[in-house]
Formats: sequence, structure tokens, C-alpha cells
Amino acid sequence: MQRIQRFGMSLALVIGALLIATGCAKKSPLEQLVENRARYSAEINGFYVEANPLIADVAEAEEEMAGEPEAEEEGEVEEAEVEPVEVIQTVHLDILLRHDSFEKLPGVTVDIVHVDPDLNEKNRWRVWFDTSKVERANPTQYSHALEGVDYEEGDGFNVEVRHPIPEGERGDYREFANPGP
Repeated sequence: MQRIQRFGMSLALVIGALLIATGCAKKSPLEQLVENRARYSAEINGFYVEANPLIADVAEAEEEMAGEPEAEEEGEVEEAEVEPVEVIQTVHLDILLRHDSFEKLPGVTVDIVHVDPDLNEKNRWRVWFDTSKVERANPTQYSHALEGVDYEEGDGFNVEVRHPIPEGERGDYREFANPGP
């Protein structure tokens, strides 16, 4: 009986030592990157849309107006048909990034998704942000402009630090370019 108890205690010590040794095994730089990156998050803090006329359209409109004769009296001015001017829309996003990792990453790639009112994806961008100065547990605001967006009333934007990133997509994420030796 005493022999069985000693054997059981010895076995428990060996198993415990193996678990500790396995848990303390040094992780590869890629494993460390994946683990640290999973502790980053992003959220949208607001956005606004800026619409500017295309430069070519403005020049054409000025040429057309310069060629029109000026009326000498107020009553002679005819209402001209105003053609719609093509605009380019720029969306300005405010994004909050935070992490709860003990080791800061130099930067993370954030997925920005443009959705319609029914939450159907209209477009997607991957943007790398320098996070070397983001302190643990302190959200930091970043601003980013997306040019040429086909924004319509009711559309929205979502942001995320995706996790996990499938191996086949890691080439699209700057932080995976050189995870270390």
C-alpha cells in the first residue's frame, strides 16, 4: 500500500515536471507574434465623408462658363442647365487601437470593411498602423483617410485586428513579413 502511494506521488511529480517543462518551452518568433497580435483590438470611433469635385470636371465647368456670353440686363439671363459634377469621396475614419500584451508590436494590420445598410460587404482594405507607442491597456486613436470610396447614405465601416490569420493570407499583413530569426 505504501509502495503504491509512493509510486502515485512519484508519477504525479514526473507529470507535473513534464507539464511545467512543456509550458515553459521557448516559443518561436512566429508563435510569439501570433500570440501577441491576438491581444490587439481595433474599433471604429467615428467617420465622416468628404466629397470633392474631380479636378477635370472643375476645369471643364470653368471653360464652359468662360465661353458663355454675359447678359447686359438682369432679365436676359437664361437659366442654364446644370450638369452634375462627378465627385470623389474621401472617408476619414477615427480608429481606436489597444492591446493587453506584455510585449508591444511595432505595428499591426487592421482590416477596414465598408458595408451597406444591410451589412453586406462593399469593399475591404488592410492598413498597417505603427503601434510602437501604444501602451498596454491605453486605447490610442488613429485617423486614416480612404480615397475614392463609393459611399452612399446608410453605409458604415467596421474595423478589426483579425485573429487568426490563415497562413495563406499572412503575406497581406506587414507584421508577418519578418517575424524574427
